[in-house]
Parts: sequence; structure tokens; C-alpha cells
Amino acid sequence: MDIATHTDKIIGVMRRVGSNEAERASGAGEDREEIGSLLELTGLHKRAFAFVRMLDKQEPDKRDDILRSLHPLLNMMDGHWNSQKTPDMFETASTQAGESQADPDEDSDPDDDETDDETDSELDADDDDFERHLDEVSEAAE
Repeated sequence: MDIATHTDKIIGVMRRVGSNEAERASGAGEDREEIGSLLELTGLHKRAFAFVRMLDKQEPDKRDDILRSLHPLLNMMDGHWNSQKTPDMFETASTQAGESQADPDEDSDPDDDETDDETDSELDADDDDFERHLDEVSEAAE
């Protein structure tokens, strides 16, 4: 195959695709900023919001099929997760004594802030990976 005869077409497609990618990246950045503001305003969890966005993008019949299984699973797991909780003996004792709860951050060690920042970065990276995966799943479903 002689690609020299298709040079103009190849270059043209590459430029168009590159331009489209740049426009999508710019738009995606603006979308992420808007979503970030919404999440900050509402206090919604970023992964939960991403999951609902993925569901919203599904065709109605596919979304209904997912939800048909998801609702019973969430109800079942909610019972399982909540049955695993044991009361905090310190919380119970102070509540019974009528004392106010101590702020756990009051006695925090300033050196621990560094560890928290590293953990936050790791969680943010995990969230980004999860959102990319949801987008890939959503695109594949369409």
C-alpha cells in the first residue's frame, strides 16, 4: 500500500481529530470545574455523582435493568453494613453523662497533616481513575 497517495487525507484527518480532541479537552475541563463547584456546594460524594451520571447516560431500558438489580442490592448491603456497626463505648459514655463530644482534630499532631495530604492525593487519583472507568463503561454502553 502506497500511503504517499493519501498523504493529504491522512494529514487532514489527523489535524481534524487533533482539533476535536483539543476542543473536547477544553470543554471537559470546564465541565469538571462546574461539577467540582456543584459537589462543593451540595456536599455530594464525587464517586456517587459520577455513578449517577453514568446511569443517566444509559439508554432507558439498560438503565432500568441496572436499577432493577441495584436497588435490591443496595437495600441488602445497607442492612449488612449497618448491622456490622458497634457503638463507640466512649461516645455512649459521654452521651449518657451529658458531656459534649470532643473535637478529634483539637489534639491532632501538625506532622499528621502531611500524611493526610498524601492520602487525599491518593484518594483523588483513585477517584479520577474510577471516573475515567465509569466514562469508558458509559461510552461502551452507548
